[in-house]
Amino acid sequence: MVKNKFISVAPRTEKFNNMVDRITEITGLDHKYVRKSSEEVLEKWEEKNNREISTLFTSHGSFRQDEIHKMAKTLQRYLEPKIDSGVVINKIETIAEFWLNDLFINF
Repeated sequence: MVKNKFISVAPRTEKFNNMVDRITEITGLDHKYVRKSSEEVLEKWEEKNNREISTLFTSHGSFRQDEIHKMAKTLQRYLEPKIDSGVVINKIETIAEFWLNDLFINF
């Protein structure tokens, strides 16, 4: 699989960038760190499931929703060590899940 091929498509890039921007804004973390962590979550999902992430577009709704939730939780865990506020940590999952839903469901 080509690294980050999924988010190199213009409409996906915009939505992915919106997610990264919003998480960066609420956490105060470095934008590059948040982006790299977000990309890594997508890559790890592909490795773990042995399929391209774009297959979520055509997946059954409940499976897709479960996988989006798992990705949002994973991103939250990636960023959690660098954040002191529990409220902000919970917002990461909410924001990630919102934008990933927008990316896969409202495409």
